[in-house]
Amino acid sequence: MRHLSRTLGKTKLDRSQVPRLSLWVLSAPLDSCAAISDALLEFGLSGQWLAQPAADYCYQLRIHSRLQSPEVPLLTSTLARFRAPFELETLERMPERYLFHPGLGIHRQQLNQAGEVLIREDAIASAIAASQGSSKEIERRLRQLSGTTWLDLLEPYRNHEGLRVLPKAV
Repeated sequence: MRHLSRTLGKTKLDRSQVPRLSLWVLSAPLDSCAAISDALLEFGLSGQWLAQPAADYCYQLRIHSRLQSPEVPLLTSTLARFRAPFELETLERMPERYLFHPGLGIHRQQLNQAGEVLIREDAIASAIAASQGSSKEIERRLRQLSGTTWLDLLEPYRNHEGLRVLPKAV
């Protein structure tokens, strides 16, 4: 919290501009946990690592906190450098979610107040035009726009029952 306290101490900050943050590092090998923890400390975040039941010798970390809005994209790119799958969600006026998988990169989603993914009209129009009438291609592009491709790969780590779910084709 020292980084956040320093920032809050310098300026008067409206609490509505400080998003509630939910971060879940889904699966990190033991040898990267300390480095990830150090990086999180730079943002005033810390938590306890727990065993990841879906991946041997890997750990997971869940943090609920507050973070200034401009720091969220920086935190996301910092975490992506460790190549550990994660999910980061902010609960502010316009909620958003960042999904990361090392095979796909970062996917940013705007959410509505109910937590549903919002897709811009121009992105849908672009996907339709790029599909050139192929229903399979439009389905693939809409899965990408909605983040389903990322969620398919992250789901085995989110599953607490210890069951493995095979990801759908990308």
